[in-house]
Amino acid sequence: MVIGAPIHWVIFFLYSIGNSHTWDFRPSSDFLKMADVLGVDIKNGWHINCGQNLETIWDKPGQTYVELSEYGVYRDAITLQTFTDGTGKDEKEAVDKMLDLITSSINRDCNVFIYSTWPKNTAEKLGDFNYAKVWHRDYHANDTLRLLSEKYFNYLENSIGKSSDKVKFIPVGRVLYHFESYRISDQ
Repeated sequence: MVIGAPIHWVIFFLYSIGNSHTWDFRPSSDFLKMADVLGVDIKNGWHINCGQNLETIWDKPGQTYVELSEYGVYRDAITLQTFTDGTGKDEKEAVDKMLDLITSSINRDCNVFIYSTWPKNTAEKLGDFNYAKVWHRDYHANDTLRLLSEKYFNYLENSIGKSSDKVKFIPVGRVLYHFESYRISDQ
């Protein structure tokens, strides 16, 4: 035993499916370092395909950005990250297929978290990006998603969240919108 090394009281099994933001849980990430300091050992696996949506990941499971982790028991949580370039309806259908697969597998008792990320910067400089304008964009389920928005995530929550009490949402886009609102109100 190393003096000063954290004692792991909890082992947490996490599997993440999505694009590059989901890769934030990689072994060298600060997230895992913070968990380690708190005495949580996260055993994670992933299926990452950078820049791709869940529909593409479902349709082309062998196409990945990182080496696939072994499938198995991830009894605590599975994260899903939707993305652009398909329709919201197609992404919802991909989530439904993944939820059906999860609920019929050995992982059926785990929680599923949908990582609701932020809209892509559309300005040349980040300081010129009007986050609120993009965040409040109109959205229709059959439109091709070019930018993620609050209305898109509301659609997902209303259509997916009601179907299962095991599905939760990680509202990163909303949190960043509130940060942006506070920044603008302080000026």
